[in-house]
Amino acid sequence: MQLRGAEDDFDAVSLGSALIREGAKGVLAPQIEMPQTFAAEYALQFLIRYLSGHETAGQVVHAVARHFAENLHNPLGFTYALHYGMDARLERATSPADPQESTTPDGLPSIERNSS
Repeated sequence: MQLRGAEDDFDAVSLGSALIREGAKGVLAPQIEMPQTFAAEYALQFLIRYLSGHETAGQVVHAVARHFAENLHNPLGFTYALHYGMDARLERATSPADPQESTTPDGLPSIERNSS
C-alpha cells in the first residue's frame, strides 16, 4: 500500500479506498472535520458495542448515532459513514469463565473502569 507523503496531498477517500483494497472489511469515518474529544468518545462507544459481537457494524453505527442524539442531544454521530462492511460482525469466542455482560439503560454494554 502506498500513501501520499505530503500533508496537502492527503485525501481521505483515497486512504479509505486503499484500506479496502488492502483487505479492510469496512471504513468508518466522519464526513466533516470532527472535534477530537467527540471523535474519541464516538470511537469508544462504537468499539464497546462492536467488540461485543452481538451486532453488525451497520447496526452499531446506527445505535451509536441514536445514542448521542437521543441521550446526549448531540447530532455529530450522524456525520459518521460506514463505507463497506455494513454486515460485518465479529465472532466472539466464549469460554465458561466469561463473566456476564451488563448494559447501561440505553442498551450500551457497560464498561467497568478500574480506578486504581
